[in-house]
Amino acid sequence: MLKIFYWFLGVLIIAGSILSGCNTQKVNTEPGYDVFTQKTSKPIKDKIYKMGETVEFDKIQVTIEKAYFTKPSIKKNNYKGDVLTVELQVWSKPYSKNVHIEPTDFDLYDSKGEKKQHYTGYIRQEINGNLSGEKSPDNDVRGVEGALYFETSKSGKYELVYKPSFSKKVKEIKFYLSPN
Repeated sequence: MLKIFYWFLGVLIIAGSILSGCNTQKVNTEPGYDVFTQKTSKPIKDKIYKMGETVEFDKIQVTIEKAYFTKPSIKKNNYKGDVLTVELQVWSKPYSKNVHIEPTDFDLYDSKGEKKQHYTGYIRQEINGNLSGEKSPDNDVRGVEGALYFETSKSGKYELVYKPSFSKKVKEIKFYLSPN
C-alpha cells in the first residue's frame, strides 16, 4: 500500500513539473501596441490616413500598401478606361469575433467626389475573407492580403473609404491614395 502511495505521489510531482512549463501567454493589451508593425493609429473621425499607415480598431489592423494603374483585361471589351489597383492587408489580433472583409466594404472617390465602380474584369478576385475563428475565437492571428480594383481615369488623387460592416464603433476610415 505504501508503494502505491509513493508511486502516485511521484506521478503527481512529475506531472506538476511538466505542466508548470505549459502556460498561456497573455496578449499585450497596452494602448498603441501593435503585433505586426509596432506603429498603429486609432481611427480618428474625419482624419484621412496615408498609404502605408496602419489603422487599428476592434482588434483589426488595416494597411493600404500601394495603389497603381493597370490596364483592363482584354476579355472585358466594354470597359476602355484605366483600372486603379489598390493593394492592402487586413489582420486580426487573437480572439477576434465575426470579422469578415468584403470588397463592398470599400468605396473609391476621385478628386471631384465621384464614386467609382469596382472593376470585375480580372480573373483574380478582389480581397475577401473571414478573419475570425470558425466556431469560436482562438489565439491565432489571421490575415488577408489582396487587392481592390476600380474603374477610373487617371485623375491624380483618390480617397478610399472603408466601412467595416462588423464594427459597431467605427463607421468609416478614409485613406488618401496617390497612385504611382
